[in-house]
Amino acid sequence: MHTRGVDIDEKQYLFTLACVLGERKEVAYAMIYHTADFKKALDTENEDIFLSELKSDAETKSQQQEEKQLFELLQSDLQTEIQAKAMQLKDYQFTTGQVIQILQNLLHNRATDLESSSVRDIISLINTLAAQGALQSGDNFGSHFIHIHDKFNALCVCGREIDVFAGMDCTCKFCHQVYHWVEEERRFYPQPTKL
Repeated sequence: MHTRGVDIDEKQYLFTLACVLGERKEVAYAMIYHTADFKKALDTENEDIFLSELKSDAETKSQQQEEKQLFELLQSDLQTEIQAKAMQLKDYQFTTGQVIQILQNLLHNRATDLESSSVRDIISLINTLAAQGALQSGDNFGSHFIHIHDKFNALCVCGREIDVFAGMDCTCKFCHQVYHWVEEERRFYPQPTKL
């Protein structure tokens, strides 16, 4: 900030840092500029009244040029640090919901900054989200598929006819012989019941 010609005091820095880290502006303002009064009002019925009285002062303080520039700088540094640490994560398992949320956030970022985003990136994100089922409207019927396997008549080793289904292991209902389906060869093999 000094290289920009902006002088920041300690309270301005702490107030802005608290805001960057997600604290409400009036709470940050009360903690930094009205510490003694904030401690008195904390966890009492007067806390909300006290904070609402400081809300306009906190908003005014956050809109000053020094605080705005410091906020942008601290927020940029925080994002850089979070991204650097995220790249160092190892063996982290994402759930499907988390992956969809990440893709939606990326799509939102690309869509809000269309000038610097490529159309190919946006379409790729949309296709990926569509494949995950994240772009479904209220009707989710399109994501449900019913697969009906082909039915065959087969002769069991016990000499009786049984119904078998391609793609699934089957068991004879008479002698309980198990038949294992091998997809590569597209055929059944009887499994020994006892060795």
